[in-house]
Amino acid sequence: MNNTPTSCMEEKAQVISIDGAWVWVEAMPKSACGGCAAHSACSNAAMAELLSSNKKLRLRIPNTFHAVLREWVVIGWHGGSFLQTVAKTYLLPSFLCVLFACLGGVISELSAAAGAFVGLGLGVLLNLPSQGKEESYEVVFLHRIKEHGYE
Repeated sequence: MNNTPTSCMEEKAQVISIDGAWVWVEAMPKSACGGCAAHSACSNAAMAELLSSNKKLRLRIPNTFHAVLREWVVIGWHGGSFLQTVAKTYLLPSFLCVLFACLGGVISELSAAAGAFVGLGLGVLLNLPSQGKEESYEVVFLHRIKEHGYE
């Protein structure tokens, strides 16, 4: 069975807890990403920066692979979904807030303030239809890691 999402980001992780139908894994931070020319536009680089602190990322994934405690696995998720989510959640409302404030500022300061709230509200409302689509952002098990290579 191939769980690989198209244009998938992959990360090595260790199984730290098994809870019935769910498994908790701990992703290890990447040490050196960004050497290529596409670093600024790469979602792998963005995730590497997120994971670059000394904190380990803990994720809950479905136990579709009969996990064994402390085993190493490779997990994956859609690479573009991370950056799209950030853009839709933070950048769109912020951009609309500033845009509507500028448009309202042509009339008066009060209109600028009202425009900022309208733009912010519109940005939040535009995100509501995507709230039920978490499955496209799901982290999935890809394969186990053997001692000397991939399984």
